[in-house]
Amino acid sequence: MHNIAFTLRLDGELDVEALRRACAAVLAAHRQLGCAIEDRAGVPHLVPAPVQPELVVEPERPDALRAHTMAPFDLARGPLFRPVLQVIGARAHRLLITVHHIVFDGLSMETFLTDLAARYEAETAQGEPGPLPPVPEEAADAEEARIAAKLPAARRYWAEHPPGDDDVVLPGLEGAAHGVADGATAEFRFPAGLHAR
Repeated sequence: MHNIAFTLRLDGELDVEALRRACAAVLAAHRQLGCAIEDRAGVPHLVPAPVQPELVVEPERPDALRAHTMAPFDLARGPLFRPVLQVIGARAHRLLITVHHIVFDGLSMETFLTDLAARYEAETAQGEPGPLPPVPEEAADAEEARIAAKLPAARRYWAEHPPGDDDVVLPGLEGAAHGVADGATAEFRFPAGLHAR
């Protein structure tokens, strides 16, 4: 499992339809989030998914965070991004974002949240918000070319050096990791007033 998940607790008045439109606008600007993976001769390529992600609104359930976080993505069908808004109360919501690591990393989170906040603010203001500028695709094309160029050498190396029991073991682990294991979560709250800075 290579999912990245994070939540935002939203306290106070929330315009759900404005948030839905804001999510759609951010997804249109960050097209990789609405992609699937196509295998072309052993090289993965991002392609538009047949169905684009949409904000799902649901009541809060005790098992929902774990269920959404642990649900696998179908890489071939996509999309590789799941936004869920959980209704906790009349003025309390939790936005859960689950995304596959192949299209999102820790640095992407700040960009995504900044764009979502700006778009939500524009959607709730008077007037017609303009579109977000699309993320340049040259970076993705250059990354695909870089991966494709290095893939044959990496395959040769790992064919000649299969992982074994004497692999590096991180402190606190019993042995080398085999397969994928459950991750962990940590909840924290920002101090009051921090959002005003």
